[in-house]
Amino acid sequence: MYKCDDPDTGKPIYSQTPCAPDAEVMELDVHRPTPEQIRRHQEQMESERRFIEESSERRKAAQEASKTAEEAPSFRMSPPQTGKPADL
Repeated sequence: MYKCDDPDTGKPIYSQTPCAPDAEVMELDVHRPTPEQIRRHQEQMESERRFIEESSERRKAAQEASKTAEEAPSFRMSPPQTGKPADL
C-alpha cells in the first residue's frame, strides 16, 4: 500500500500502486486469526446454524398444528334438554 499527499488538497491518498515518485510504502497490520480463534469461530457458527434450524423446525410444527386445528371440524354444544317439546 502506498501513501501520497494530494497536491491540490494536501490530504493523504492511499493506493496499491505508487501514486507519486515520493510515495511512502505503508505496511498494513492485517489481523490473522490463530488456529484456536478459527476453531472457536467455526464452533460458534455451527451452534448458531443448529439453533436456527431447530427454531425453524419448531415454527413449522407450530404452524402445522395451527393449520390442523383450523381445519378440524368444530362441534357446537347444543342447548341442554329440558324434557319439554320445542316451540314451533
